[in-house]
Amino acid sequence: DGSQTSGFKPLVEEVAYEQWHRMLFARFLAGNGLLIHPDYDGVAVTLEECAEVASQESEGNEWIVAARYASAMLPGIFGGRTRKREMKVPEALEYLIQEEEQKLVDPEQVARLAVERTRQRGKVLSRPETLRF
Repeated sequence: DGSQTSGFKPLVEEVAYEQWHRMLFARFLAGNGLLIHPDYDGVAVTLEECAEVASQESEGNEWIVAARYASAMLPGIFGGRTRKREMKVPEALEYLIQEEEQKLVDPEQVARLAVERTRQRGKVLSRPETLRF
């Protein structure tokens, strides 16, 4: 519809913003000797080592590798999407849209609605607090 709340442009901006945060966090970690290789628990890596990995794995550059490592360190903040997936752009766009739609579901709101609708239909739950997530 051409608005900034739907379509391809906001999705691109969101992905770019998320990647920028990963790189910023990676720079902080690497600068303080705290960037940890995801496959070797406790082994800190430098940006130079990330550059080597990038060239070996055709990852682009050291910042992409460092951002991936930083993301693996805090999956709760960065979504934990560290696996590579090969797919065509339309398929990737649909996949990302589905992922984002899943984030829109609020379990607490679902539980409240379930209790409310059950009560409206005349079925009263004796312990609605058991529906908490």
